Amino acid sequence: MSGSAWDDIPASVMQEWKGLRNFEHPPKHVQVIIPLTIILSVLVVAIVGARAWVRVKVQRSVDASDWIIFICTVRESSSPRSE
Repeated sequence: MSGSAWDDIPASVMQEWKGLRNFEHPPKHVQVIIPLTIILSVLVVAIVGARAWVRVKVQRSVDASDWIIFICTVRESSSPRSE
């Protein structure tokens, strides 16, 4: 068996693919990923904040599942990522 799955692909097929995609230097989608991450993070914090407000102010009952969600949201939204 060969070293990788790419070795099994015929050269003619690889030539056809080269016209379709750039496999050696693929584009980086930083222009999309960063704004999308920011938008989704704000959305998550807003939803969890709304849940917290409902549980504390309206229902006046906060249980363990609420604390776990609050802690995880704060922890994940504030933890730096290294690449």
